[in-house]
Amino acid sequence: MHKRYLMAAVAGLFVLAAACGNKGNNDVTPTPEAVVTSTAPEDTGVALPTESPKATETPELQEPSPTPEPTRVTRTYDLSEYTYVNTELNGATETAVDVSGMKTYGVNADFRVTVVFTDGEAEVFTSKAENGVLKLEFSKPAAAAEVSVVFKYSLGKDKNTEEDGFIKVPWTTKYDETCDAGFIGNVDSDTKGVKLRSSENYFVAALPDGFYDVTVRKAEQARSTLCINDGAFGVNVGIGGTGRKGSDLTFSAKDIVVTGGEARFSMVGDTVVSYIEFARVSSLVPRKTHIYIAGDSTIQTYYPRENLLRTEPGPGEAQTGWGQVFGYFTTDEVIVDGLGAGGTYAKSWYEGYFQGILNNAQAGDYFIIQEGINDRTYSSTEEMEEYLRLMLTKCREIGVIPVLVTSQQTAKFWKSADGREIGEFDKPEGSGLNAFMVTIRNLAKETGTFLIDNAELTAQWYQKVGRTYVEQTYHIYDFANNKSVDSLHSSYRGSERIAELIATDIAMKISENAADAYGNTLSGIKLHPVVTYEMQHVNALGETVTETVTAVDHEDPFAHLKNN
Repeated sequence: MHKRYLMAAVAGLFVLAAACGNKGNNDVTPTPEAVVTSTAPEDTGVALPTESPKATETPELQEPSPTPEPTRVTRTYDLSEYTYVNTELNGATETAVDVSGMKTYGVNADFRVTVVFTDGEAEVFTSKAENGVLKLEFSKPAAAAEVSVVFKYSLGKDKNTEEDGFIKVPWTTKYDETCDAGFIGNVDSDTKGVKLRSSENYFVAALPDGFYDVTVRKAEQARSTLCINDGAFGVNVGIGGTGRKGSDLTFSAKDIVVTGGEARFSMVGDTVVSYIEFARVSSLVPRKTHIYIAGDSTIQTYYPRENLLRTEPGPGEAQTGWGQVFGYFTTDEVIVDGLGAGGTYAKSWYEGYFQGILNNAQAGDYFIIQEGINDRTYSSTEEMEEYLRLMLTKCREIGVIPVLVTSQQTAKFWKSADGREIGEFDKPEGSGLNAFMVTIRNLAKETGTFLIDNAELTAQWYQKVGRTYVEQTYHIYDFANNKSVDSLHSSYRGSERIAELIATDIAMKISENAADAYGNTLSGIKLHPVVTYEMQHVNALGETVTETVTAVDHEDPFAHLKNN
């Protein structure tokens, strides 16, 4: 069962207690009648990779970690200023809510409305008040509704206005007990917002503890890692991929945990943040299961994302990580969080990003991690195993279900396990990566952890279609000049097929009622139905081959292009 943040929305005063930056504290339940003291936390060392010509991928370089001077703020929260709940609508189709006493800072604020209907279905939408009254009309009889203020902060010289519902925060505003939003550290002004520059500088918003949906708007297309209270919730946001063109500046994440009465936003990467938005998640609707997918650049999300691409990628086009497209195979009953980061290996991913799992994941969530490619270059099988084991242990301590994944086979390492050259239709074993695949298999067996053997799944499929097809379709390939561009990373079609293989393996385990050593199952990963289709391709011999494929169905992210 998920831990939930439950709170009666009454006019009475709740005072919260927690320490901001208390790493590993996953309890978000408010403590009544206590005082919250928040301090500027230590730097977690979340960093962006840099390019290295001799590396297979980019190593994760850690920032210096000076400890900023603590800023301590004691606050109390009257929850009637932030949220309103009515659980006795008794089938009403309309109601009016007096929001004049809510904390809107005098702007034309948006309000998030969550309504639960008498048939058990729910709907979430935003609305604006007129003269302090929010008039709500429901599409069918309602049982309960919750209303909360959406806090939208326009930073520095960002052009959004109070008329648009934004709270203006000049870049010179220092966060302390005299203001509810401001900056800690050395930030710079920009014509489109504010430069935070490093993880020791923060934008801080005073908010009651709870779950929040967070939206960040950046001013430029450049990669950066986004953190709330030192836990990463957006990794390498904005990083471009080969063949991906366009602008993609807005990033959103759901169910981010705020504790200590403050949301401290930091951003690693020399990019500009224009605005940040916090929308409180209603306690009326159960939290959805989250599936956190971690790993290297073969997993990570590349920008612009599919919904902003103008054409559907063809064979060998649009660099994509399989974690980026895995969500197309799941239903809307779950939320997939892609946390892949190029250049990371087990140790660097743990040091740079795992705190975000500890901060935000809840019991019953899943943590899926694939490593091995960069461990071969920057680490060792022993160190990889050590840090994977550490993450397995910490996940289980908070009730999160871990899943280990071996790295996929590639045209780049189309060799036997001992490095010998093999033929077009021989089964690839990964050459020097094989030892890391074996280590992950053994670790899963020893610890009783779920294993998705991506290396074996892809090897079997790739052997069927042949190395040439894999290189030209599933990797990045220049057909105009008939040459390989990148035989390690995947194209859109490559990652789509890998995600399909992984989703289908999970579906099989669910159908078999498979359980790990702790009695956990994968049934919380809600997938689309399994279907059968025929795939036709031309192999290296010029033969047209038809394969019958049984796999999990998926959403088509390019349907909007085909329907126009």
